[in-house]
Amino acid sequence: MTSAGPGSESKPRRVTRRRAETRRRLLDAALDVFAERGLRGASIEEVCDRAGYTRGAFYSNFRTLDELLLAVADDRCEQALRHLGEILAAPGLLEGDGEAALEKAVDTVLSAMSHDRRWWLVETELVLHAARDPRAAVELRRQRDRFTEQLTALVAKAVHQAGRTFVTPPEDVVRVIVALHDGALAQRHLEPDAAAPGRLERLALPVLLRHFTSAGG
Repeated sequence: MTSAGPGSESKPRRVTRRRAETRRRLLDAALDVFAERGLRGASIEEVCDRAGYTRGAFYSNFRTLDELLLAVADDRCEQALRHLGEILAAPGLLEGDGEAALEKAVDTVLSAMSHDRRWWLVETELVLHAARDPRAAVELRRQRDRFTEQLTALVAKAVHQAGRTFVTPPEDVVRVIVALHDGALAQRHLEPDAAAPGRLERLALPVLLRHFTSAGG
């Protein structure tokens, strides 16, 4: 991990609207820079330049590029979870019989999962960084555990609304879904003519969910 920058030991500040906007712009700029340059090719100066800020704005929100990279991952996960939660809040969304309800559940979950090439590149960068750096691995595991816990609750809600019950621990099912999506996403971006967005998941997930769940509550 890189060393902390100026202000790393300052006390937590109250989050104001302006501060939230600054953080938002830094995260958006970082997504582009990390996707283009990778972690080691990126610089604080370039992130700040694209966001329209000075280094001071960076250090008032983050200590290092490593921390910023993980914050980008947190932000993308939060967006996906919030989007899925909003979709599932719609009354009667997954009402239906048998296969139709299951297909809707699959489409609902997939609609919240990103196909953005920039995010795929950044997520891959983060995984590689964690594979090489034990401290980064600890932070990534914590982040993924939080994401898995929250996504499991939402997937369980979707499955329940579709009139089915898990017969396999739902946490394991969610990890299979994420692994399938990650693998399909890699194929999508490496072989765009062979794998349209969501195509592989829609082929496999209904079959898997039928195996991992049973009809009725």
